[in-house]
Amino acid sequence: MNNIQRLVGYLLDPEALNVDHDLPIVCLGQEFSAEPDADREDGLEQDGGEAVEDAQVMGEGDEPQQPLRNQQQQAVETLKLAKNRISNYIAQLRNDEEKADEATRIERSTSWPSAFVSTIESLYYMSYRTEFPLIPRSASGPAPVSVSALLRGHVNDRSGFTSDIGWGCMVRSGQTMLANSLARLHHGSKLLAWFADDPQAPFSIHNFVYYGQVACKKLPGEWFGPSAAARCMSILCSSFADCGLRVYISGDAGDVYEDSFLKVATDEDGVFHPTLLLVGIRLGIEKITPVYHDALKFSLSLPESVGIAGGRPSASHYFFAYQGSNFFYLDPHYPRKVLKYKQDISEYTDEDLASVHTSRVRNIKIDTMDPSMLIGFLIKSRSDWDDWVCRIREFPGRKFIHISKAEPHFGQSKQQEQPQAAAAVSHSSAEADISAGGSVISEDSSGSLPDNSIPDDYVDVCREEDEQVDGTGDRFSASSSDNEGDDDDEEEDMTGVQVLESDCDGSMTMLSSSSVAAPNVEETTAQDGGLKTDECGEGWQSS
Repeated sequence: MNNIQRLVGYLLDPEALNVDHDLPIVCLGQEFSAEPDADREDGLEQDGGEAVEDAQVMGEGDEPQQPLRNQQQQAVETLKLAKNRISNYIAQLRNDEEKADEATRIERSTSWPSAFVSTIESLYYMSYRTEFPLIPRSASGPAPVSVSALLRGHVNDRSGFTSDIGWGCMVRSGQTMLANSLARLHHGSKLLAWFADDPQAPFSIHNFVYYGQVACKKLPGEWFGPSAAARCMSILCSSFADCGLRVYISGDAGDVYEDSFLKVATDEDGVFHPTLLLVGIRLGIEKITPVYHDALKFSLSLPESVGIAGGRPSASHYFFAYQGSNFFYLDPHYPRKVLKYKQDISEYTDEDLASVHTSRVRNIKIDTMDPSMLIGFLIKSRSDWDDWVCRIREFPGRKFIHISKAEPHFGQSKQQEQPQAAAAVSHSSAEADISAGGSVISEDSSGSLPDNSIPDDYVDVCREEDEQVDGTGDRFSASSSDNEGDDDDEEEDMTGVQVLESDCDGSMTMLSSSSVAAPNVEETTAQDGGLKTDECGEGWQSS
């Protein structure tokens, strides 16, 4: 039934209407009034013009009351009849115009403020693509032929994938988050070249698939989970120094450690580099637990926010704003033609640029969103870091991000588990490497690893519970409502809200549980926030 509903929604694709003008729209640290633009209402023409002389209006079939005496009188009567018919026609036109004006008023009263629409248009939007260079299939991986692709009019080559329809939505959501992060650091058409659908482009879907296979054993055509997308974003940014962006992935259950973060964000000389902070989290079992609704909205209100890669069950979206209980998103499930790689970025056309933007307004209710997601924050400077920490600490509600001074050293740190490429990818030979199952040189925060040596324990974590994810790429999370019963293998006590560690396949490893019922915020703020001071400038510690 869910698949049928998604198909109907895709075919109809109704645009969201602005029906609540009292609630503001919060978008990546900005706030917009929901009131439609005033000049739209002022521009409507008011009723006016000459009055219709109803007393002399005659119906089309009416006959003159008195007999005609001569040709002159007959001509006069004919002119009167013509005048009446013209008057009736004008009156009808005015009536139709009034109805059209009323429809226009309704339409414009439910339209979105232009400032908000302009912000949507400014966002980079990565969606399904077709006819890109072949990604060879794996003998043990999914077949290139899929119902999703056929319904959208695309047929893959039998030897591999020339479209990501049906399996690439999480990759596209991750690309969208990464592109909008880089857009705050770079300008111009270079981003088009970086995200082109070609192995030579550093952030292409080809390279996401390549490193997904090497680091997380995700075969071509398999659906990525939020964590697999995060791992690949980390490797690709490390592999392409020109992007000027580093990536930090949070620890277990939304834990962020200052020492580990600063180790990623600063170099040996103490210089701070822009860093994308990714929080992989699961905020419920089948739906987002209501106690976390305010915290999720709060994350989008921060100036450092670069959105959320999440979605509804079985479908990933990129969320960037909210209004009340509605979350606005960009939907990657609408295919577009391949974005070609061009070494000379001046060759990119307006049509190419338009293909990575949209003005379409879409939203869904928060209670229909999948609880598994990847939340991004761009920390460009040390002052950004201090501001972000202060805002997280001061949030009064139930928190799901916990900040500590230092990471516990029970073993290898979370950041050490993230394989970082030691050198830039040779993008000119990437396609050949994919086909040949080529190796990758990676390094962690403490040193380099030999060729072809992704740590075994890292791969095991990434691959754990992978069989729970549908090979067609249509699953969003292993424990969504369409896959009931899979959580029974996680832990015997399933009565509580599960706080999980994200794995590369989108499934999660159990860490702790708490009551499903909304707790008393006053009683739980201290233990949930993990922060003990009242002043922004003071130090802080974990609970």
